Amino acid sequence: MGVGPVELIGILIALFSGGGLLGLPVSVPPLPPDAVVQRAAPDTCLFHLETAGVAAPAEGAANPVERMLADEEIGSFLAAAAREIVSAAKQSVPLPPQAEDAVLVLLRTALERPWVISVERFVPPSPVAPPSVAATFLLRVGDSEKALRGAMRTLLGDAVAGLSPGEANGGAKGALQRVATPMGDLSWGFVDMSLVVAVGDGVAESLLERIGDEDRGTPDWKADVERRLPVERRATLLHVDAGAIVALLTATAPNQREAKAMISATGLGGLRSLDAVSGLGDEGFVADLRLGFDGAPEGIFAAPEKGVGQKELSRAPADAVRVQSWSLDGARWLETVVRIAKTVEPRAADDMRQSLAQVKAVAGFDLEDDLLAKLGPDWTMCDLAAAGGLVPGMALVVGVRDHDGFAATHEKLLALVERVGAASETKATVTTTTYRGQAIHTLSVAGPGMILPITPAWCLLDDRLVVTLSPQVAKSLVDGTGNQGPAAFAEEVSGVGDTPADYVGIVDTRAVFRTLSSAYEFAAPLARQGAQGSGLRITLPDLPPASAVTPFLAPSVTVMRHEADRSEEHTSELQSRQYLVCR
Repeated sequence: MGVGPVELIGILIALFSGGGLLGLPVSVPPLPPDAVVQRAAPDTCLFHLETAGVAAPAEGAANPVERMLADEEIGSFLAAAAREIVSAAKQSVPLPPQAEDAVLVLLRTALERPWVISVERFVPPSPVAPPSVAATFLLRVGDSEKALRGAMRTLLGDAVAGLSPGEANGGAKGALQRVATPMGDLSWGFVDMSLVVAVGDGVAESLLERIGDEDRGTPDWKADVERRLPVERRATLLHVDAGAIVALLTATAPNQREAKAMISATGLGGLRSLDAVSGLGDEGFVADLRLGFDGAPEGIFAAPEKGVGQKELSRAPADAVRVQSWSLDGARWLETVVRIAKTVEPRAADDMRQSLAQVKAVAGFDLEDDLLAKLGPDWTMCDLAAAGGLVPGMALVVGVRDHDGFAATHEKLLALVERVGAASETKATVTTTTYRGQAIHTLSVAGPGMILPITPAWCLLDDRLVVTLSPQVAKSLVDGTGNQGPAAFAEEVSGVGDTPADYVGIVDTRAVFRTLSSAYEFAAPLARQGAQGSGLRITLPDLPPASAVTPFLAPSVTVMRHEADRSEEHTSELQSRQYLVCR
């Protein structure tokens, strides 16, 4: 069994739930649920994504995120930024004036109105038949139908010239155009204040029947997502039938034996579903991601041996403005990587083992047993507010299982650096100083044409290894030995609970805003000059004052856990919750 890397789950969170959709704050604040969009969901599907559409933020709203978006100065900045983005796009991709207006109508409607896209089935091509698909797209156009019709007619010409009101199949008012394609019929048109697009034989008729049935209930798969991932005011919902997609990939692989072996080694064989939602909760913005499994997750998705709790979080210094803590067994993860490599190319695993043996011969220690096995399983990355200046205050704090064993490996590492530096024009030198009874090591590199703008430093304490980008930051962490964790996140740390998590991330959004504001003020003139050099005329808007933003900000928290699925036997889940609490 391997240990799943947090990086993989972090990518999934960023793509599918962090901020709603592909990392962007889609449909915030959300419109109330649209009945037609809800009825459009098919009974079964491979992929389903829906957005609620954007409501006008209410100044006196109970949700602080909505109140922040309703602030006049913040709203003015966002509007000005949107205008500059549109202006830059127009200058970068010149279009006839009518086409420019048409594209803006399409983009504005898609960003502001509710829409849903579903892929019900996909049949891969065979030697005797092309691929076939059943997929639908529905956009609730509201009072934008006339403008959207004109925009589509401008861009597509005769392809939509025949669209006119009439009676469509399923009893809904509208008309559909239809053209045959190798993958089935392609149908599109306006029906009941909605733009409808469908691919597949009989798919359009099925969609129109669903949206015309006012008594239609919620499909079982969607009801299950809503039950597991409740959000007070949902903005987006994503469902992926991961098990079916993995089966499709396996069936269409050139070498099914190798594909099955790799899927088994990675743990993808047990993955059943991927679900994500985002929206507004009681106190702020919420984004949830859930991976469902048959049985216990394995391979890269396997649960860590220990987990992150209050003790691990307390290792971050008191003045940290960002803390990311996770559990990872480096030796077991290396074993998983080798096993996966073997399924792809048997010789690859042998080559990796041979490389590890060469490292042992040169360095005098075994990378797996003498280094990785001595570290972890808790890892914490943090940023210190006190570092300041141009050197980032980032630090990595790694748990040490065997202090004496790792200390011996560390001495061999220092000797290796000395040997390599002596035999090369580029000199690497490690200097050791004592600070408050602890040895702090710093690395300096110099050579022809070699400039290293940082001075990496590290310190081995009793139960942890501290690695930083400067001696100053290393000293700050030595000073913080034995503290009770970041003071700014005391409430958030206690809110993580007693049950260990796979991953906990806490970010001081006020500090992030201050940093980004400084970077914006510094970069804006450079960006303006660079754009002018490329022939673009842009005027970046002034940021709203900090007094208009920071009162709304509070720490953002992300927690990821493995849990048994209590609603079904022999199943489990890996769930992540990210919430931005505002004031």
